[in-house]
Amino acid sequence: MPDTLSSPNNLPVNFFNVNSPRGVVFGTPGSGFQVSADSSNPTSTPVQFGNIDPNYPNFFEPFTQERLFTAIGSNIVDVSFFIPGSLVAALTSGFGVVFSDVDLANTTSLQFFDAANNPLGGPFFAPGVGGSQTFSFLGVSFSGAIVSRVRITNGNQVLMAGNTGQDLVVMDDFIYGEPVARTAGVPESGRTLPLLGGAVVILFLMLRLPRMCTTA
Repeated sequence: MPDTLSSPNNLPVNFFNVNSPRGVVFGTPGSGFQVSADSSNPTSTPVQFGNIDPNYPNFFEPFTQERLFTAIGSNIVDVSFFIPGSLVAALTSGFGVVFSDVDLANTTSLQFFDAANNPLGGPFFAPGVGGSQTFSFLGVSFSGAIVSRVRITNGNQVLMAGNTGQDLVVMDDFIYGEPVARTAGVPESGRTLPLLGGAVVILFLMLRLPRMCTTA
């Protein structure tokens, strides 16, 4: 990740479809997105969103590398899928996120939508771990590539200067099935969707140490 696109600078919403083509584009009701600075950045920007509030490096911890991800001005992130490097809308069969500092149950969640923007059940909630610099993982796998968008709700607070209340949550790694083209000639509203009955929810609690797995 270039330092010029890391905190305190915003990340382009299509970075992972244009600059680094991986088939996802972000959206938010807020004002943008940031990826946290690393410890070697040339402007000495504090890591782990310490540029937003100096207490945040004591709350959050990266799971694999030094980078973390957050929306600005909102705790909601929408992820839409495309054929990588193109504007062709696509579908995926599942999606998961490693979260940092999930304190409360039933706040951090994933909600899935099909190509017609119909909800595919849920929302599915990440487990509350409690304690700073902890990790939790929530992933949902469907029995086919039917997901066009995922809405991520990160805790119940928005990162901003002076806000240290529960439950502030940021994201690290994303894992998802390779985006595939929508089926030509078949109206999405007419396809049979498995909804909750065809979804497998994967939950893991991951404490700060040891780090035994990665989703990078």
